Amino acid sequence: NRTFLSWAYDVTRRSLKRGERDAFDDGLGLFRGCSSFMESNSGYPAKYHHRGDLVGMTKALSTNALYYSGYSIAAAMARELGKEEEVIQQYEARAIRLGDSIRSHLWLGEKGYYSYVMDENNTLLSNFEGLGEALVLMDGIETDTGRIQSIFDNVKQQRYGLPCLWPPFDLKASEHIAQYYHNGRLWPFVQGYYAMAAARHGRIDVFSHALQALKDLAVKSKTFAEFYEINGTFPAQRSRQLWSETGYLAMIHQGLFGLTFEVDRLCFAPLKPKALFPSTVILENLVYQNMVLDIRIKGQGGYIKRFELDGKKQKFSAETPFISSKLTGRHTVKIVMGDDSKA
Repeated sequence: NRTFLSWAYDVTRRSLKRGERDAFDDGLGLFRGCSSFMESNSGYPAKYHHRGDLVGMTKALSTNALYYSGYSIAAAMARELGKEEEVIQQYEARAIRLGDSIRSHLWLGEKGYYSYVMDENNTLLSNFEGLGEALVLMDGIETDTGRIQSIFDNVKQQRYGLPCLWPPFDLKASEHIAQYYHNGRLWPFVQGYYAMAAARHGRIDVFSHALQALKDLAVKSKTFAEFYEINGTFPAQRSRQLWSETGYLAMIHQGLFGLTFEVDRLCFAPLKPKALFPSTVILENLVYQNMVLDIRIKGQGGYIKRFELDGKKQKFSAETPFISSKLTGRHTVKIVMGDDSKA
């Protein structure tokens, strides 16, 4: 839908321009402002509560990761719309510079992960932020293999999944949900992003735990709640949350079945834990563009041995088979994974 794409590009372009004008710190090369979804009154130390002026002086990992993604997407949109090469290169260059600043200023070497927030005095908090770590891993900001594995090894999941931030801040107890719900709670959509990041980097152990944990929460409570306590409980009025359900679906679509949606193709990079899925898994009636897909995955692990489209073996390289997004009608995809030792 090029009409929508053109509109979305204009909104993205204007949003980035406003962010550069109002929130960019030229000295550090980072954007100021609150974390992408965690609020000052529940996801920050007490001195920030209802202090928009103060929290606006901080630099949050997830917010900067989203600006990075914004630049990258703006470049891709501009290319698809046939904009001048100079415009495309400007967005790509800004993404590169921002990525460099994130890696240089927000990494906590002694902790082995990225800091949740750089405060108003340019001091890094020692907490991690689940969503921010996931975005850094998913969007290509962090490419160093050692750092990537360090994040997965040090950003610890609890029994029921990954907290939105950890360790929690020492805040005064309150009965009002908005005063505590971001302080070390479990948010399923965050867990969905972290599971997708784990799948993309082949960390089947991390992915398996996240998927099992969120499934257990849903079964335990018979719903996908907005957020959970560490023990798996939640306020009754926060049940039946669509974004929590889509976090789980993302684990299935983009993790287990390894779907990546690109401009002209649909890529497959499944990650199938043997302990959770000892048998063939099937995803039927998946509507994508002008096609309907039935997908079968046999075997376990993250190594693809065979890829078939409508019964015909397909050649592929770098373990990333794909099909054209221009296909129409119904099609069957069959994937055979590597041996059990890779699971």
